[in-house]
Amino acid sequence: MCLQPFGMLYTFDYTLEQLDRCQDRVYSGYNIARIIHILYDDLKDHYIVLVDCDSKTAVFLSLL
Repeated sequence: MCLQPFGMLYTFDYTLEQLDRCQDRVYSGYNIARIIHILYDDLKDHYIVLVDCDSKTAVFLSLL
């Protein structure tokens, strides 16, 4: 299955739990362009995720 690019790249700041939920939803039909792991000052892991998707999906992913 070849995934077609949607042309819009959205950025999300997720915890590990949110990242797991995002991956479950996104891998079925959209492209995760990049996952960047960062550690904030509060010593909590965060993941900056770039997703190539449409605006409707971006709104959904922002609610995870």
